[in-house]
Amino acid sequence: YNNVDLKACQSHGLNVVRIPAYSPYAVAEHAIDLIMALNRHIHRAHNRVREGNFSLSGLVGFDMHWKTAGIIATGKMRKCVINKLPGFGCHVLAYDKYPDKTLEKRDGVIYVGLDELLRKSDIVSLHAPLTPETHHTINERTVMTFNLFPPGQTAPLPVLIAKTPF
Repeated sequence: YNNVDLKACQSHGLNVVRIPAYSPYAVAEHAIDLIMALNRHIHRAHNRVREGNFSLSGLVGFDMHWKTAGIIATGKMRKCVINKLPGFGCHVLAYDKYPDKTLEKRDGVIYVGLDELLRKSDIVSLHAPLTPETHHTINERTVMTFNLFPPGQTAPLPVLIAKTPF
């Protein structure tokens, strides 16, 4: 709803709906696709090939196996992402104000504080909806302290940025 002028829609007789459980598997697969595309620099490789440049310089990513993936927010859709990451050999850390103890027991997820997650994770995936509580979860302090840069975030930008948009 943060990107829709609800008053204008209402004045024109348009209904606005939210579908919070829309295909959690498709959303999780898309998030994993984005992680892999960013890791392997698919966007840069695509642009180079279109330009006739077949150099591999700067395009090598890293193996996800043995890496630590940090998941911020562990609701229904995020659980689907969490379930897929061990298939790539990843260890999973999670941060949520309301930890899900079944994820810890069943899936081996380790809940930690936000700063610890950002410090220890090779991959960070933020899936929090934009609410007053999540606004600026990742902010100027966390970006600078943990050397974060969100080029392909999967969360609304205001959740990520406090002062300076990237």
